[in-house]
Amino acid sequence: NSINCPEHIAAKTNKPKVISTLGRISSKKGTFDLLNAIPLVIKEVPDVEFWLCGEGEKPNDMALAKKNIEQKQLKNNVKLLGWVSGKQKETVYLNSWIYVLPSHYEGMSRSILEAMAYGLPVVTTKINGTLDLVQDGVTGLLVEPGDYRGLAENIILLLSDDEKRLHMGDSGR
Repeated sequence: NSINCPEHIAAKTNKPKVISTLGRISSKKGTFDLLNAIPLVIKEVPDVEFWLCGEGEKPNDMALAKKNIEQKQLKNNVKLLGWVSGKQKETVYLNSWIYVLPSHYEGMSRSILEAMAYGLPVVTTKINGTLDLVQDGVTGLLVEPGDYRGLAENIILLLSDDEKRLHMGDSGR
C-alpha cells in the first residue's frame, strides 16, 4: 500500500481528546474489543471521545455496535461516523490524538500508514501486517488480539503522557 504524506499533521493537543479508528465495524477488525476497552479508558480519562469510522462488515454489525454503545452508556464518548473519505477522513486524522486498530486479522493496513503519516501514535494488535508497520514503544504500542484491557491500558498511557504520545507520533511519521 502506498499513501501520500499529507502537508499538515495532527495537532494532537486539541480538545476534545479524540481516539480514532477507520475501517470495517466488525469482530474481525476488533471493534467489539475496543467497545469493551472504552469504559476502562473513560473511567481514567472522562473527557475522551472515540470516533469509529466505517460500515459494518456483516448486515447486523452496525446494529450490534449501536446496541453495545447504548448498553455500556457510551453515547457521550463514542461517535459512529460511518464511512469517511476525502476531506472528512483528513478531518478525522487531523483532530485525533491517537489512532487505534485492534484488528484480529490484517494485511498491510492502509489506515495505519495514513495515521502515521499524519503524525499519530498507533495502538494496535500483534498480528502479521501490523508488526511490519508499528515498532512497539517507538511508533506505537502493541497488544495481543482480543486483549481489551491491554488496549485500554495503552490508550490511557498515551493519553496521560503527552511527551511519549507526541514522540511516538513524530517517530511514526
